[in-house]
Amino acid sequence: MKFKRGWLAISFAIMVASRLIGGQGPVKSRRILATGSSSPVPLLATVSLNVSPSAVHFAASNPVGGPVAGDSPLTTSFTLTNTTNKNTWTLTIQALGANLAGTGGGTIPVGAISYTATGSMTAGGGQASLNINNASGVLSTTAVQTASGFEGNKTFQGQVVYTLAFTDNWNYIPDTYTQTVALTLTAP
Repeated sequence: MKFKRGWLAISFAIMVASRLIGGQGPVKSRRILATGSSSPVPLLATVSLNVSPSAVHFAASNPVGGPVAGDSPLTTSFTLTNTTNKNTWTLTIQALGANLAGTGGGTIPVGAISYTATGSMTAGGGQASLNINNASGVLSTTAVQTASGFEGNKTFQGQVVYTLAFTDNWNYIPDTYTQTVALTLTAP
């Protein structure tokens, strides 16, 4: 028996969030004057996070063919300034809904999307470091820490690249599906 199957297109909108501990949004670092000093002392790190591309697409047409890779990797580049040695930063990935939503009303669990993360420091000093914590997994509505490290005592730059794949299933109705994924960088 032959089955005819249409295309299944998956698209992600990527939401970028960077925040400082304490729930503050991305802001310029605050400065205070140290006692007996006339020069400002940084109080909080400044966080900058960029993600490219803004969407990843999967074209699946055969559930028997194995996982389908996204059309491009998701590259997360970030910069931390006004850092303090041994303060810890974290990067998480999280789906903002339990299901991919189809234009025709169908749904696919977000766990059908898997990721593999790799990372590297691109600039930094002092005790700066970048570690990949959960190198692979599936998307979830729970934030998963994929990278972390120490800030160092200078401007710190890093990059984490996510390779995404979709595992198709005969039960998924051919349609165009979307989901938003949040990448959150947190630093003290």
